[in-house]
Amino acid sequence: MSAFKKVIAVAFTTGAFALIFPTMWTLSHLLSESRLALLSLVAISLMVVWIIVSHNLWETPASGEKRSMRRLYNQATVMTLILSVITYYVVLFMFFFILVVTLVPPEAYTSLADLDGEFSVINYVGLAWILASITTITGAIGASLENEEMVKDITYGYRQKRRYQESGNDDA
Repeated sequence: MSAFKKVIAVAFTTGAFALIFPTMWTLSHLLSESRLALLSLVAISLMVVWIIVSHNLWETPASGEKRSMRRLYNQATVMTLILSVITYYVVLFMFFFILVVTLVPPEAYTSLADLDGEFSVINYVGLAWILASITTITGAIGASLENEEMVKDITYGYRQKRRYQESGNDDA
């Protein structure tokens, strides 16, 4: 997770900038919870896939490893990245929720988002949710700018592979 500090900073800055446009406010009001959940799932999945592809983390048959070990490395890499990106997403959501509660007055939200009915904290949750999802997608691009060796070090598959290579074990 510490490898994503720069990515979180860039994503948060992007989201804070997007917060000044009422389009985000309107979208957060208009999108249903199921669409927001789908957007979250897509954003997390895209970031995981993007990191794997941009940093060549997928073990291929050409590497000469046993099939079961290659599958284990790939599974470990995917699970590590999924957990890291979900943590990243939750951190972003919390940052955006604090930002939205602090900076967006309920009256402004009601007016600019064409809110029907009463304003509630749920409106802030929706706004933080959509900001976290959209900036996770943009954060994937920032993740590709990270040092490839550092990204490989945070994935279990590469650390374990390196241990095998250092020990001289031919099973890797």
